[in-house]
Amino acid sequence: MGNSASGIDLSAQASSVSQLPVLISEKEKAGAKVEVPSWARSVPEIAEFLPEQGRAVRFASGVVEQDVDAVVFCTGYHYSFPFLRGLEPSVVVPDGGYAAHLWEHVLYTADPTLAFASVPQRIVPFPVSQAQAAYVARVWSGRLRPPPRPEMEAWVRDLVREKGPSKAVHNLAVPRDVDYINRLRELSLGAGRKDGLENDGVGKIPPFWGPEELWVRERMPLIKLASRALGDGRLHCKSLKELGFDYEASKGGG
Repeated sequence: MGNSASGIDLSAQASSVSQLPVLISEKEKAGAKVEVPSWARSVPEIAEFLPEQGRAVRFASGVVEQDVDAVVFCTGYHYSFPFLRGLEPSVVVPDGGYAAHLWEHVLYTADPTLAFASVPQRIVPFPVSQAQAAYVARVWSGRLRPPPRPEMEAWVRDLVREKGPSKAVHNLAVPRDVDYINRLRELSLGAGRKDGLENDGVGKIPPFWGPEELWVRERMPLIKLASRALGDGRLHCKSLKELGFDYEASKGGG
């Protein structure tokens, strides 16, 4: 159930050992064209489990599927920090839809000595975490001063007003994730230099995503489909160009 990153990866791996087709259950989107691998079948969301009918499920369309071996939920998550219940103001909103009071999705506005990595969604986690860590390390080492609390709280209020109090608050789908990485880089490189650090006192240089990285990021769903279509042949591909994605050629209209 679910067809985002986790659902896609798990269903692809399961397909190599399971009886086929793998049923990929997700909410139907009006007008949306869904690419379905040859080993899968797309079905609507599950409306009801029917264990008394032999491990059966009824989908929203009314169709009943018998002999279902397993159901794996890949339907997202709620934010929960039970080990931080004493925080005031609370980081978590009642429905768990987003983490509250986080400036730039990373620093706790009431106390910037507390930071949260990888809270944003629809991102490439490692470069985002690296960019966050670069900024936080400079703040915690005293080389960079975060904005005053009222300014950080105002930033959070504006974000929630723009996105609505929902999981959309932390949605940084491309190109917003690219802008975020580069914005944190710019903030980090504004820190004071310190003798003994690499790069002439600047420290480790945070990631930067330019036009080529953005071009690749925008095409990741197509790149994944092209890779899967090759089957085991994908193991011999050593570049995106071999998969049919050539950034240099694209700049010339090719």
